[in-house]
Amino acid sequence: MFAIENYAMKFSSNSNMANTNTLGRSFFAHYYFPFSALLFLATVFTNVVHAQNPIPHVLDSILDKRLLDQRNALGVRGLSAAIQFPDGSVWEGVAGISSAAPVDSITPEHLFNIGSVTKTITSACILQLADEQVLSLDDSLHEWLPTYEFIDSNITIRQLMRHQSGIYDILMNPAFQPTMFNDIDSMWTPHNAIKTFIQAPEFAPGTSWAYSNTNYMLLGMIIENASGKPYYQVVRERFLDPLELTSFVLPPHEPVLPPASDVWVDITGDGITDNAGDLIYNWNSFNYVAGASGLYFSTAGDLARWIRALLSAGIISDSTLNEAKETVASQPAGVRYGLGLMERKFLNNLAYGHGGDLGYCANAWYFPEKDVSITVLNNDAKKNSWQIAPVVQVLLKACIDYQMATPAEDLPLANQAQVTTYPNPFTREIYLSAILPEQFERITCEMVNYLGETVLILPSVPTDGLTINTALPTAENLPGGLYFLQLYGDGQLISTEKVIKQ
Repeated sequence: MFAIENYAMKFSSNSNMANTNTLGRSFFAHYYFPFSALLFLATVFTNVVHAQNPIPHVLDSILDKRLLDQRNALGVRGLSAAIQFPDGSVWEGVAGISSAAPVDSITPEHLFNIGSVTKTITSACILQLADEQVLSLDDSLHEWLPTYEFIDSNITIRQLMRHQSGIYDILMNPAFQPTMFNDIDSMWTPHNAIKTFIQAPEFAPGTSWAYSNTNYMLLGMIIENASGKPYYQVVRERFLDPLELTSFVLPPHEPVLPPASDVWVDITGDGITDNAGDLIYNWNSFNYVAGASGLYFSTAGDLARWIRALLSAGIISDSTLNEAKETVASQPAGVRYGLGLMERKFLNNLAYGHGGDLGYCANAWYFPEKDVSITVLNNDAKKNSWQIAPVVQVLLKACIDYQMATPAEDLPLANQAQVTTYPNPFTREIYLSAILPEQFERITCEMVNYLGETVLILPSVPTDGLTINTALPTAENLPGGLYFLQLYGDGQLISTEKVIKQ
């Protein structure tokens, strides 16, 4: 038997990054991803069309490399990540392995446990039921649930969702995990587990804030009582099937089918994570109890689609979603908590989402000013979701770097030079031919690699009035790869061409 660390049992995630850069919505919504609205009406939505627009090859390569670099720097077994852009296009990247013997590399199709990102799903169910006036966020527990020792029946649904109930987190009871492990196939229900493991509250309802998974177990029970259906069936009917989120499953009610990533945890207590295989999704006793608080599995791509749809596609009415975004100070470093949503900033960009831990860890964030979602999943308990959160920032910054390296397409066509490069791809010399939009006193040229680093500068390019014909004499010394050839007129960027060195 082994112990999953306390942070993993909390199913929560946050960290605060330095706010070092900004990026306007125009890059994502205008630069090369024109906005295409999904067809939703109030809380009733029809089919969702998944965009087929390809991610630009250069950006795809940049993101792949940044993710690999992060995996190596963190020293974790495997990462899976995704970004969904405003037109619905999704970049999916992976780095690392699921298992070592035999070696099984992570693919975008691998499922990961998403931990407490599940709370966004549970919250969405409650918020929809509130929109439908089946319940009110200010209903008291006694209107929906039986009485429990140590739980004040006057606690409201809103207080549960915002972790202001004061209810003890039963996952923190020292007896909980050993009991679940004694018979992993026992069918413990949330009701029986709460009766067995509940302890005195942390504080009086509404007087403070403390994260408690018990809150969301109770919310799952309310969903079942209000709908007359099992929690997982409600989720599937309301969200997963209409949104075509085919990878989402909740064990043991729904099978976790291959490919699913193994989880790596410290089994022996020696500080080294070991391959625990399919432990989490076959731990039935625990899964029955904690399902609504943190047990869904999905791919990174589907998780990115989910968090963006939740916060932008009309699943919840605008007024109710605004209530969900009303946050209270909660966790360190400025992170705030709403109704099943965390609020924080990456590179000074406001984001809503959640994180979670259970050996695996997950981050899922939506950036409303960009209409973009970013998710990162990890299968190695060596790092928790607080420590994986910086990968979200790295991927966001990669998009910023790409925009900075290729901004010419944001300029009006009349202000751009008409440039030809040949041969392209090139092996030794590359020639530049251009017709300028106007006459400039000074023309310069730079070659920039896909990391945004300048690798070649021509401080003065000869012109013949409004035309250029010149060779780049040192291009043959560049290593093979993708580059951006940037042309400046009097210091103003007037064109960017993508070139390939073989």
